[in-house]
Amino acid sequence: VNNRIDFDSDKKFDKEIKSDDSEFNLNDVVTEAVFLFAEKAYKKGLELELNVSAITPEMVYGNRNGLYQVIVNLIVHAISHTDQGGIIVKVSKDNNKKSSGVAHVIISVSDIGIGGQKSIKNTLFENPDGEYGSLFVNNIEADLKLVTLKEQLNQIGGNITFKSQPKGGSQFKIEIPFELVATKRISSSFAKYPEIKIFCATQSSILKPIILSHSRIFKFQSMFFENLDELLSQLVSNISKNERIDAVFIDESIVGTDELWGFLKKVDDKIQSLKMADNVTLSKIILSPIAFKKIDQNILSKTKNTGILYRPIRLRNLAFLLNQMEHKHKRPILLDNQRHGKRVVPDLNLKVLAVEDTSLSQELFSKQLELLGVEFEVVSNGEKAVEVQKMSDFHIILMDCNLPGMDGFEATRLIRQSSNGSEICIIGVTADSNPESKNKALKAGMDDFLTKPINLQQLESAIFSCFPEFLF
Repeated sequence: VNNRIDFDSDKKFDKEIKSDDSEFNLNDVVTEAVFLFAEKAYKKGLELELNVSAITPEMVYGNRNGLYQVIVNLIVHAISHTDQGGIIVKVSKDNNKKSSGVAHVIISVSDIGIGGQKSIKNTLFENPDGEYGSLFVNNIEADLKLVTLKEQLNQIGGNITFKSQPKGGSQFKIEIPFELVATKRISSSFAKYPEIKIFCATQSSILKPIILSHSRIFKFQSMFFENLDELLSQLVSNISKNERIDAVFIDESIVGTDELWGFLKKVDDKIQSLKMADNVTLSKIILSPIAFKKIDQNILSKTKNTGILYRPIRLRNLAFLLNQMEHKHKRPILLDNQRHGKRVVPDLNLKVLAVEDTSLSQELFSKQLELLGVEFEVVSNGEKAVEVQKMSDFHIILMDCNLPGMDGFEATRLIRQSSNGSEICIIGVTADSNPESKNKALKAGMDDFLTKPINLQQLESAIFSCFPEFLF
C-alpha cells in the first residue's frame, strides 16, 4: 500500500514492487483493498461494491503484496475520476486459458467517471517508449501514473487493458496468472443454503447484481423489490400461506431513519397480527454503507432479530449470517465488527496507539484499525508517543522505527522505562526488511516486527496474538 499512486500529490512514488511470493487467500486480498477505501467512496456519494465470481479460486501462490498494490491503485484512480454513480470491483478467472495448476485471475475495476478518448484505446499500455498521448481528457498526470501501474504489473507477470468513453467512465481489467495451491473455488469454500429465501428492497443498479452474484455462491433464493410497500405485501402473503421466508434485506439508502424504524415495527406487528410470531423467525437486515454508520442502535434493540450488514458485503460476513438463519438463532444479529468468523468484544475496550510520521501511513493505519473494531489514537513522532502513553492505558503501540527526531527505537526504550511500559505490547513497523532492523527492534524492547506494506490480515494477526483474550 505504501507504493500506491497518490493522485493528489506530485511526489515521486516507488515503481518497484518487492518480490514476496507466498500462498494467500485471493478473496481476502481483494476484499481488504476494497474495504480500505469504502469510506472514502461513500463519503463522496459513490457506491463501491465487490463482486467475486463463484469460479474464482480461493488459495493461490504468487506476489500477494504486488497484487494488493495494483488493486489499490486502480480503486484510488476510479474514486478520483468518478463524481457520481458507482464503482464495481469484479474478480473471476479466464476459463478459456486452462493450464495445469495455474489460474489466470481477472480483476476489473469499472467506474462511471470522466472517461477517456475512445480513439486512443490501448495506446497507453502498448507504447514501450513512453510517448503515450492522452488517455484521459485533460489529465496527463493520470496517464503517467497509469504507465507506472503497467510497469508494476509487468513485475508480477500481469497485464492490463481498458475500455473507456468520454463521459462514460472506464473499465480497467488486469489479468495475472497464479499457481493454484488447491483446486478449491470460492463457491466450494462456503456452505450452501438452497432453502433460504431472502427479500431485498433496493433501488441500486449496483447492489442488486452483487446480491444476485452472492446468491449463486451460497445458493440461496432472492427476490427484489423497488420499495418497502411491495416487499411488505409479498412478505405478508408468504407468511399467510405458511411459505418459508428467512430474511428481508433493506438498503438503507432508500429510506430515512424514521421510515426505517416504522417499517421494522410494521413487520413485527404484521407477524403478530397473523398469530405467527411463534412460528416465524424473520431476520431483518439493514444494508448500510460502512462509512455512514448512522443507524440508531436503539432501532436494533426495539425490533426483533434486527441487525446491520455493512457494505461492501464481505462473503464471510454473509456466510455467518446465513448460518445463523439456517440454525434459526432467535436473537438479534449484530454484524458490526464481524471479521473472519470472529468478533472483537467491545466491552474489553482494546486500545491501540499508532505512531507514524507520514499522512498516508496515518490514514492507512486508521482505516485498518477501524475495520478491526479497536479504539485507537494516532500520533506523528516519538516524543509525542512517549508523552501520550503515560496519560492513557494503551494495550498495543504500533511504532514506526524510522521517525524524524526521536526514532522508534529510542521511543520504545523510554516507554519501557515508564511505570506501565512493561505491560504494553509494542510492534515495530518499517519498510526495511533487513534482518538487522528486526534484531535492532527486538533489542530496543519491541515485542514484534512488521515490514511494510502491511495488509489487514498481518496487522490483525500481530495485534491479537498479543491479546488473544480479546477474541471469542
